[in-house]
Amino acid sequence: MTDALTILLARRRLRRLGINRAQVSYEELKFTDKILGRRIRKGRSAMRIKLNIMGKVMLLTSTLLVAAIAINVFISSRQNAKYLTEAAKTDIARLASVATQLCELQALNAGDKVKSDLNMARLALNNIGGRDVTLRDGRLLLNGREFNDDTKFVDDITQRTGSFCTIFMKDGSRAVRIATSVKDKTGKRAVGTPLSDKVYDEVFKNGRTFVGRAVVVDDWYVTAYEPIRDNSGTIVGALFCGTKEQSPLLRSALLGQKIGQTGYAYAIDTKGVLKIHPAKEGADISNYAFIQEMMKKGPELGENEVGWIVYPWVNKELGDTKERDKIVAYTYFKEWEWIIGVGSYLDEFTAPISQSRNFLLIVGGVILAVGLFLTFTFSRSISRPIQRLAKVAGQIAGGNIDVKIDTTSTDEIGTLARSFDQLTDYIKYMATAAQNIAAKNLTVEVEPRSDKDILGHAFKSMVANLRGMVTELGDNASQLVSAATEIASSSEEMARGAQQQTDQTAQVSSAVEEMSATIMETTKNAGEAADTAKQAATAAREGAIIVSQTMSGMNRIAEVVQKSASTIQDLAKSSDKIGEIIGVIDDIADQTNLLALNAAIEAARAGDQGRGFAVVADEVRKLAERTTKATKEITDMIRGIQTDTVGAVTSMQEGISEVDSGRQLADKAGESLNAILEFAQRVQEMVGQMARASEEQSSASTQIAINIESIANVTKDNAGGVEQAAAAAEQLSRQAEGLSAMVSRFKLTGGNTTAIALAKNDHIGYMETLRKTIDGKVAISTWKGVDDHHCRFGKWYYSVDAAEFTDMTEFRAIAEPHKRVHQFGNQAVSAFKNGDKAGAKEAYSRAVTASHDVIAAVEKLLAITTSRAISKS
Repeated sequence: MTDALTILLARRRLRRLGINRAQVSYEELKFTDKILGRRIRKGRSAMRIKLNIMGKVMLLTSTLLVAAIAINVFISSRQNAKYLTEAAKTDIARLASVATQLCELQALNAGDKVKSDLNMARLALNNIGGRDVTLRDGRLLLNGREFNDDTKFVDDITQRTGSFCTIFMKDGSRAVRIATSVKDKTGKRAVGTPLSDKVYDEVFKNGRTFVGRAVVVDDWYVTAYEPIRDNSGTIVGALFCGTKEQSPLLRSALLGQKIGQTGYAYAIDTKGVLKIHPAKEGADISNYAFIQEMMKKGPELGENEVGWIVYPWVNKELGDTKERDKIVAYTYFKEWEWIIGVGSYLDEFTAPISQSRNFLLIVGGVILAVGLFLTFTFSRSISRPIQRLAKVAGQIAGGNIDVKIDTTSTDEIGTLARSFDQLTDYIKYMATAAQNIAAKNLTVEVEPRSDKDILGHAFKSMVANLRGMVTELGDNASQLVSAATEIASSSEEMARGAQQQTDQTAQVSSAVEEMSATIMETTKNAGEAADTAKQAATAAREGAIIVSQTMSGMNRIAEVVQKSASTIQDLAKSSDKIGEIIGVIDDIADQTNLLALNAAIEAARAGDQGRGFAVVADEVRKLAERTTKATKEITDMIRGIQTDTVGAVTSMQEGISEVDSGRQLADKAGESLNAILEFAQRVQEMVGQMARASEEQSSASTQIAINIESIANVTKDNAGGVEQAAAAAEQLSRQAEGLSAMVSRFKLTGGNTTAIALAKNDHIGYMETLRKTIDGKVAISTWKGVDDHHCRFGKWYYSVDAAEFTDMTEFRAIAEPHKRVHQFGNQAVSAFKNGDKAGAKEAYSRAVTASHDVIAAVEKLLAITTSRAISKS
């Protein structure tokens, strides 16, 4: 089941690569499943990466577009909000200023009006007899007419002028209303109510007319008071005309201002009571935090100065359920002690921002959609050709070079496709060359495409080298076959000897191997190695004997071959003589043929008597012809024998040369075996020595191992002790540093000398750390290459604590050598780190010299400060 699934998957993969599955066997399918599967998975991974290009481009574009749109909307909203807020604040401030100007105008008009109304009331009073004024028994008489509770006069003035009118009468140290058109909260005339102390002092005590703002029956009025004198000039009463500050005209003017959609203007006094409001006039709203802030800061405002406040508010009357921010501009009308506020909800001024933001978001959404569509189209036009090229690349990687590539595009992808096409052609070209080479066709010529065509040049060199090697191998093979054929018959005996020599050599090799193994285990097998060396010597002697016999056989072969060559040469000479005899026979046959011809002619002349002779002559002629023919065949055979004889002689000569070569090789083999014999004897002696030495070495090594183990245990114990000591020293060093740090924080008697001594110890500790680092006793990674300002000594030297020594020559003399200490110290560590031990020692030596100068100067400074401390004590 597993194999069937493997075959199915392999066939599907082959089909994707364009390979006919019928052309692939079962075993090939199983074998190629892993390779093709791995390559296809790599191809798929690459295609997924390519497919992700479109997503990445889309993501990048959408991110940039969204960021640009968001930034645009944010900046536009901020700018619009700032602009609209500033515009709203300007408008609100202008309306607040207008409201204040209305109040000022109202105050000015009201003051002029009450003055005019007061003049009219005085004239009316004079017409009645105001020049004859008498105060009698709590009654105020004018020309004999009593004005107590007389409402006709005051009502007539109020009706004619629109201002309230009152007549006051002095009653001891105060003045009370005896006739008035002013009513209290219950609607009754305020008769009997006293005049305010402020106005009383001005009118009755100072005798001056009072024009201004005053409280009249629990309400603020714009008033005018004038004293009434009796005939003796004594002030016995006062005439009043006034109007309320909050006039209907001022109220309608303030409330008529348009602020936003629901905004309005209002006025409160310094006690938080609403003086003008669309719905809550007279209400005390001082409990609100924003009103308290306005009450606090309002009176502090200067002329034409505007205050601002933003506060959350829920207008339940309008059905609001959520808090909304309100913005209010307020001014202070000092004359009336009014705080005039103008404001509305902030979102009423910034409402266009939402509309603008929504519009920008819609436009941005359209731009985003268009941008994404264009990006999708553009990225798809790029990714699809890349995917096709990736698929082609996967097929090429899978070994399929019969692929088609669309090269019609004119952009860079088309250029890439054409390059792929050229690459495929190149691979096909090289694959064809490889197929020819695999088919043993070395006549193929591979031409590199360029100087940088490494594969082409390599193929060309490979074909040339293979062709030369095969040619050379053919020549050598031919020569070898020829030589082997020539000496085959004469080297059988030498071959047997060589076989024996090979066997003996193998035995020697085995003995040498055994000897090598014996040497590796000298303690146990030294005796066996000695026996093996003896056997090797015996084998070498036998090999030398066999080689000697081989040399004798080779000599006999050479003699036989030499004799054969002489015999063949004699045969050649005999064939030459036979040729001469055959030549004579041929001449005789020719002469016989001529005689037969002449006899035939004579027989013909003789007629019937010569007919029998003619028959005999004809037979003789035929015999002569056969003789001539036979002599020609024998001549050809003799010539062939002569040719073969020459070749045989040549071959014999070459055989003699080869036999001589074999004899020389046998001589060398004999010399080698003699050398082997000598070495075997020496090895035998050395093995004995090694055996004895091995026994001694074994005993000594055992004792050494015991001693080394004891030393290792002691070293281990010492190492543990050293580690503990190092850890303790390190801990002690840290504790000492901590102690120095703690001591340096204290002010002690002779504190200056203590600080100098501690700084000196810090410097000595620095030099000790430097020495250990250079000696390799401290890990170089722990070295902190600080400069002369940031070491412990430098931090004290350049700190405020050492400022009192800056004028001393001994103190200033420390700076330069201390700088050199760190300069050379860092150089020493750097050189040591780079492996330059000589440079490290030289730099360390300079640092030590500079350190001596530092310590000498510090000791001088310490001596001076110590003497000063003693003299002070």
